[in-house]
Amino acid sequence: MTGFAALLLAVAPPSYFPPPDAVALAGCPSIIAVGSGGRLDRSREWLERELAATGEASLYALARTGNADAVRFVWVPSFHPTIKVRIEGLASAAPRLIAERGTERGGHGSAGVGAKVDRRLTPDEVTAIRPLLDARALFAPQPRGAMAMLDGAQWLVERAVGRCYTVGIEHSPEGGGIHAAGEALVRLTGWNVDLY
Repeated sequence: MTGFAALLLAVAPPSYFPPPDAVALAGCPSIIAVGSGGRLDRSREWLERELAATGEASLYALARTGNADAVRFVWVPSFHPTIKVRIEGLASAAPRLIAERGTERGGHGSAGVGAKVDRRLTPDEVTAIRPLLDARALFAPQPRGAMAMLDGAQWLVERAVGRCYTVGIEHSPEGGGIHAAGEALVRLTGWNVDLY
């Protein structure tokens, strides 16, 4: 590889999400949760800007190493700061909760961090959150009949375990796996936020 090509690869932004034609590895759940494909395509640039602004790692790239053990929830509302909550090492004896709350409206890619949490989860918290982060529960679709809105918030959840990666996105869900997990993860931060 030439020096210039290597330099471009070194400074290229991380690929946060799989390409549209990606397929799950054998033994892994689907890469893109049911119903999330079109929403991810429409919001990809916006979400990548939010993740890159604060230096978030690519869970998709982490899964490609085969050593992943993380779940991330990103709440990007129209009129409030973005919230990112990540749990690392859920399968370990001491999982960590790492969360950031932005300083500006979501979708602007602001690097400002208004609040931050970085702590170990208690055994009781791990017991309570683990079932919500199981792939079958996490990516259970939002119940039918939810109203589609122009404003609201994008609720993104990524799950990277071993070499498996799955992403799901909903727009202001009122139920389903992403809704349940998102609310539970934000409660773990101790922040009093009404998610919509």
